[in-house]
Amino acid sequence: MQVDYLTNFITSAHDPSRPLIVAGDFNVGSVPARKQMLLSRAQSRWCQDGDIDDAYGEAARRGIALSADARFSRKRARDWQFFTPGRRTDLELSSIDVPFGHEPDGTMLSDHVGYSATYQLRNRQPLTRIAPGRV
Repeated sequence: MQVDYLTNFITSAHDPSRPLIVAGDFNVGSVPARKQMLLSRAQSRWCQDGDIDDAYGEAARRGIALSADARFSRKRARDWQFFTPGRRTDLELSSIDVPFGHEPDGTMLSDHVGYSATYQLRNRQPLTRIAPGRV
């Protein structure tokens, strides 16, 4: 139900020409059906063409190194960041950092290991059309 409310908000408030970052405590955990529903909804409804990524998945695809706390957070699958470029702006993940993870004695500030993702923004160049018959 929470994902439905968030989906309704995104589809009514997001301008697809601008990038979108959706981050939060989704509490998906180790339940495969929850994860599949969240990923499916994000891909089918939160962006124009299914071009949406989760930060940890993109970090793995791009070979971005993760700290032990970031790997712990990814495995728990409670906190997520989804991102998609806009029609006018590209958005690229550059790093993931965990500012408050496990302390040296093993304690944590929270029951979540939250993380920060850093993104690069670049304006997209408009496509130039060549008039028929001209090269």
